[in-house]
Amino acid sequence: MVAAAAPEGNLPTVPGAKPGKTRRASIMTRILAGLSKESDTKATWVVGILTLASNPGLEALKEGVGMKLLEMPRFRSVAKTPMGRRMYWKELSVSDMDMEYHFRERPDIKTQAQLVDFVGDPWADSPPDLDKPLWVTTLIPEMEDGRAVLVTNISHTIADGVSSIEVLFRLLADAENPAEMAKARPPPKRKQKTFGPINRALLFLSGVKEGLFLILGKPDGPSSLRPKGSLAPTKKICAFADPIDIDRVKAVKLKMENATLNDVMITVLTMCIKAFVDEQDDQKVRRGAKFRAQFPVNLRKKGQDVFKDGSPGNTWGYGYTRMFLSDKAHADGPVALAWKVKRNFDKVKEKPTPIVSKWVAAAIIPLLPQKFFNKIVLDGLGQKSTAQLSSVASATKRVKLVGTSVEIEDMNFVLHSPLLSYLGLISYAGKVHVIVNLDKKVGVDPQEIVKHWAPSFEKLEAAVNEEAAKTSTGAPLENMAGNFGAAAAAVGLAVFVSA
Repeated sequence: MVAAAAPEGNLPTVPGAKPGKTRRASIMTRILAGLSKESDTKATWVVGILTLASNPGLEALKEGVGMKLLEMPRFRSVAKTPMGRRMYWKELSVSDMDMEYHFRERPDIKTQAQLVDFVGDPWADSPPDLDKPLWVTTLIPEMEDGRAVLVTNISHTIADGVSSIEVLFRLLADAENPAEMAKARPPPKRKQKTFGPINRALLFLSGVKEGLFLILGKPDGPSSLRPKGSLAPTKKICAFADPIDIDRVKAVKLKMENATLNDVMITVLTMCIKAFVDEQDDQKVRRGAKFRAQFPVNLRKKGQDVFKDGSPGNTWGYGYTRMFLSDKAHADGPVALAWKVKRNFDKVKEKPTPIVSKWVAAAIIPLLPQKFFNKIVLDGLGQKSTAQLSSVASATKRVKLVGTSVEIEDMNFVLHSPLLSYLGLISYAGKVHVIVNLDKKVGVDPQEIVKHWAPSFEKLEAAVNEEAAKTSTGAPLENMAGNFGAAAAAVGLAVFVSA
C-alpha cells in the first residue's frame, strides 16, 4: 500500500529546486516514455542489486541516498505525455515527494531464490505509479547470510547506462572527495585507429545504409532463446554467475595484441552461450542461423558531461550484431574466436549505425500516432534481435553508500525490457559478473547458461596461455583478426561500456 505524500517541512530544501519547471525530453526518452505509457510490459526498467555488508536502515537511506537523488531534478520530476504534444518533464517540489513510496522495505525476503523471484517481477504487488517520479528503491534488511540487499528500480526514461553509473558515483560516501573518487572510477576508454582511411570510409557508408534501412530488415528466427509465436513479455527469471577475478581477465588481455577487457569478456560470453546452444542441440544456430544481440551505444562526444542541467539523461542509440555461435565460427578454437570478436568490435566503432537510426526515429516520431509508432519501435527495431546485451564498468574498489558506514560488497544490474532475453556484464571491485535475465516465455532456466561462464573463461585463458608459451620473445600474441576476411566484415560486435 502506498503511503500518503510527505507533509510540508519533512524534507529539507534542495538548492536550485524550481517546482513547476518543465524540461524537454530527448528523442530516446520520448520513445521509452511512449512505450511505458502504453503498457507495463513494454516499459524498460534498470534494476540494480547492491549487496550490503549489513543493514543500513531505511531511514538512513532516505536521508543519505534519498536526498542525493533529490538533488538531481529528474528524480523529483514526473513524465508528462499529453495527447498531441511532445513528452516533457515537470519538476515537483521536494515537499511533494512521497518518500514512503520511493523507499520500501521487504523483510520477508530471506533466500536467494526469493530475491531472484522479486527481481524478476518487482512490480508484482504494487504496479508503478506513472504519476510519480519513475524510481523506487527496496531495502531487504537481512538475508539468510546476515547481509542486506538494496534493489533499485529506475525507469530507463530517467537515465541511460552511462549516466546511471554517474548517478551511482554521486550516491557514494566519497562523492565529495575527488581523490578517493578518482581511485574508484574505472579508467577512461581508449580508442585505437585500426583501419586505414579507405576502410574507415567504407565502414562509414555501410553504417549509414544499415541505420537508414534497419527498420525494414527481417527479425531473427526461432531459436533456443527466441520462442515461436508472440514475443509479448511476461515475468522474468534471472541468474547470476560466479564472478571471475578481473586480474585474470587483464592477464589474458595483455597477452593479446591491442585487445581490450571487453574483447575478452564478450569472447567468454559468446563461448558461454555457445555451450548452452550445443547442450540444447539447436541445429539451426549451430549451422549459422541468424542470432543477433542489440546493444546500447553511448553517443556522447568525447569529454561531454554525462549530466545536463544537473540530471542524467538518454544519449544513446542501438547497435545490432549477429553473434558467433555456429560450429564453424568456433572450429579454430578460443583464440581465433577472440580475434573475430575484436575485429568486429573495431568495425562497429567506425560505423554510424546507432546515430543514423536515431535520426530516422527523430524524423518520423512527430508524424505518427503514438500507438502506431510504438508498434514500429517494437516490431521494427526492438524485437529484431534475439537478446539485449550490455556491459557496465562500475567502481574499481569496494565503496560505501552516502549517509551510511555500510560497504557495498557486490553489485549487479538487470534490464527489464520488451525483449525476452537479456545478457549483461558488469565489473565491480575487481570482479567480473555475467547476468542472464530471461522471460518465462523462453522456457529456459537462465542457470543453464550462466553455469558455463567460469568454464568458458578457463578454456580461453588456457588457450591464450598455451599460444603465448609458444612465442620465444614473450610479446603479446599477434593480432590475426585481419585473416578472417569478408566473413568477419559482415558483422560488428560492440557493447556499451560506461565511463
